[in-house]
Amino acid sequence: MKRNLVFSIVSVAVLSLILSVQSFARAIATDVSFTGKVTCSQCVDLTQRKGFTPWSWAMYRLSQGDSIVFITSDRIYKLQGDRAQLSKYIEDKATITGHLDVNTIQVMTIAHPVKAAK
Repeated sequence: MKRNLVFSIVSVAVLSLILSVQSFARAIATDVSFTGKVTCSQCVDLTQRKGFTPWSWAMYRLSQGDSIVFITSDRIYKLQGDRAQLSKYIEDKATITGHLDVNTIQVMTIAHPVKAAK
């Protein structure tokens, strides 16, 4: 009986410690601004699909529920936000601002990049 009580107390303490470490280790969302390419997650491999242009393939994949992703020079992020607005930039370069949480960006604004004056 005493052994079961000690085991229960230790189990609860270990579980509490694990849960507190997990919540503490979670990354804090940060505000970001990136320029890159908007596409679908199935379009990242750059394989040409017979009968499709890159844009039509991406739009088809989105209609099938595929995720919208954002490719920068060194990373790929999943985008969350208004799918209709984000899909206007599919297979195009865009500048986005939003909140980054690990590998997901909650998009606040999206626009075509500003071209430098000559």
